[in-house]
Amino acid sequence: MKTIKTILTITVMCLFLACSSDDDGPTPGPEPTVQELVAETGKWYLDYLENEIMDDCYKTTYYEFDGDMVTEQWFYTDDASGDCLAGFSETNNIEWLSDTKFRVLDDDYPYEITIKSINETEMTADYYSIINDETKEMVLDKNPGEE
Repeated sequence: MKTIKTILTITVMCLFLACSSDDDGPTPGPEPTVQELVAETGKWYLDYLENEIMDDCYKTTYYEFDGDMVTEQWFYTDDASGDCLAGFSETNNIEWLSDTKFRVLDDDYPYEITIKSINETEMTADYYSIINDETKEMVLDKNPGEE
């Protein structure tokens, strides 16, 4: 009789303590915002830019965000030597215009990025050149020089 009581007690404790039907694991935190995904996931490498020939060297071009600043580092393949060379690098402030759009405050060549989709590893956006009044689609990812 004592064994049956012990089994019943253990079963009841299990039902109330460990076997709760609403215990589906830890509650997930809120999804990151677009701004958080842009700024907190490291360098974004250029994988595609509309109407541009993209070789592996060109695909090492990157944007790196730090708060309200972005550093761009552009690379190109030298036609004579075939070497991958740094084209230019610059750091500019950015201004968020909406949840998915920001302006790069470059005195010589300001532009806007409108993010169409983003996750931790890939971003698709429209790149709008204010000077040229031209929009190009671009894709950035976390892998330099890869397809």
